[in-house]
Amino acid sequence: MNAPTFPREVADKIFWINQCMGAGDADTPFHLHLSLFLLKGDNATMLVDTSMQALWPSIEKQLDEALGGRPLDYLFVTHPELPHSAALPLHLEKFPDMQ
Repeated sequence: MNAPTFPREVADKIFWINQCMGAGDADTPFHLHLSLFLLKGDNATMLVDTSMQALWPSIEKQLDEALGGRPLDYLFVTHPELPHSAALPLHLEKFPDMQ
């Protein structure tokens, strides 16, 4: 079975943006899975969460593909824990009119 590719449209106009990273140390490694969700409405777009700054190149590429040339209008950060909010400055830089 092949691994899914991302971004992935999981429902009509709802895209799953995904990235994984290893964390921990040699004695206690673990896998960190990060998911964002893009909603593409007829009049606006909204991204749920931001991911980590270190993963920005992949997240930005997936976001651009899922947006299909549209701007990001809204960003909803669920809470301030780093996997959910750390890349906020990068999103604000890329989409200065975003709310």
